[in-house]
Amino acid sequence: MSVIKTVQLLDFEATATDSFVDWLERTNQSIVLSHTNKLLMCGRDVRGDFVADQAPFDRVTGVCHGSRSSLLVAAGHELWRLTDALSPGDASPTGADRWLMCRTARFVGGVRPADPVAVDDDCWFASVKLSAVCSLDDTYSARVQWVPEFITDVQPDMRCRLTGLGSRDGIPTVVTSVSKSDTAGGWAEHTVNGGVLIDITTNEVLASGLSMPHSPRWHNGAWWLLQAGTGELGYIDDSRFIAVARIDGFARGLAISDGVGLVGGSGSRWDELIAGLPVGDRLAATGKRPTSGISMFDLTSGRGVGELTLEGTAREVADVVVLAKTRRVELSSPRGAVAQDWTTFRTDHEL
Repeated sequence: MSVIKTVQLLDFEATATDSFVDWLERTNQSIVLSHTNKLLMCGRDVRGDFVADQAPFDRVTGVCHGSRSSLLVAAGHELWRLTDALSPGDASPTGADRWLMCRTARFVGGVRPADPVAVDDDCWFASVKLSAVCSLDDTYSARVQWVPEFITDVQPDMRCRLTGLGSRDGIPTVVTSVSKSDTAGGWAEHTVNGGVLIDITTNEVLASGLSMPHSPRWHNGAWWLLQAGTGELGYIDDSRFIAVARIDGFARGLAISDGVGLVGGSGSRWDELIAGLPVGDRLAATGKRPTSGISMFDLTSGRGVGELTLEGTAREVADVVVLAKTRRVELSSPRGAVAQDWTTFRTDHEL
């Protein structure tokens, strides 16, 4: 039986299996996951022991890699760009080898951005509210880039509920949607099997009959995604969803690295996330409780290879990002003392 290593946080506890920590050490990577009102950073200290830190953000709905080693964070009505304040070989005051600080913010109003994708210095995202794929705009909340063919009028009324945006070779290519509804709030009637995966470059529906699909990711010649309604990880083969693994929770947030899929799982003490969904019925039948955290799976065999569990008040995981060549990352909250008071500057010897 493996030894469990824990770190006590302010309002919940993060617990990692030895195999989870060993994978981080072996691949020299760390993980950032969004969790409702914060970002959680998972890595190792100088001794190789598991470390979990947190940075408060308001209503985090997505995280992705940006240009020039930055990190983009969609939080509430803002999109933040965090850049590294450390030079190679330096360390932060807490010993982290990457120290990401908030440097710019774009205000996107109430468009509800999800699953952001960096496109050069721009950012594309699925707008939950507008039922459209959008990018940033200097004047308006967002610039509409693509609308599903079944949406007759773009309005902030959450019609089909777009949930994810997937890129291929750096180009936004597919979206996941809970439904094909064209009425305000109509998506709620199609959560069990009304979901679709759509190619936004051709408008072709690549798969249908999905249960709240999320987080499409291109890997080894196929689109991998999560079915939150069934708690499953799988890929699309000839318009069919092939399940590879499943979790006991609401599956949302997928990162793929070194042949391993890291799946975000959500649950809560009230079970409202999974009520009325197939995963909720499955857990109710077995008497199990939904779990929150990250489950790691070998994508070839579907075998579980590690787990991070969030206990206490932990509820929703929306996104998961893997940071390569990083032992431990520290993030500054936009409203924290470090972001507001810490002073960094570059000198120009030509002055």
